[in-house]
Amino acid sequence: KNKSEKSNLYQVAMAQFKMNLYDHLKVKLQEALIAEIDRERDGAEVVRETLRSVTEMFKAVADPGVSVKRGENCLVWLQKEKGLYFCDFEEHFLDASATYYDRTSAQWLQRMTCPQYIQRADRALEEE
Repeated sequence: KNKSEKSNLYQVAMAQFKMNLYDHLKVKLQEALIAEIDRERDGAEVVRETLRSVTEMFKAVADPGVSVKRGENCLVWLQKEKGLYFCDFEEHFLDASATYYDRTSAQWLQRMTCPQYIQRADRALEEE
C-alpha cells in the first residue's frame, strides 16, 4: 500500500479508537490520572511512565498528525498538536490541583510555623 492509504487507515483506526473506547473511558481516565498525581503529591510511589503514557494518549486522540512508534517495551504516542488534552483533561486537572492545594495548604497552615509553611510551599512548587 502507498503512504496515503496507510495514513487514511491509521486515521480511521484512531477515529474508531476514540469513538469505541476513549469516549467511554475518558472520565474514568481523568479521575484515575488525577488520583495518581495526588497520591504522588502525598509522597506515594507511582509509575510515572504510566502517568506519562495516559497524558500522551489525551494529547494524541483527535490530533490529525498523530502517529505511534515502537518503543523499547511499548508503543509510544507521537503527537504534533495537543489533541483532546486541553478540553478533556487540562481543565479538570487544573481544577483538581486547585482543590488539592487549597485543602493541603490549609492543613499545612494548621501544623506549621510561617517559615515552615513557606519552605513547604516552595518545595511543592518545585515538585510540580
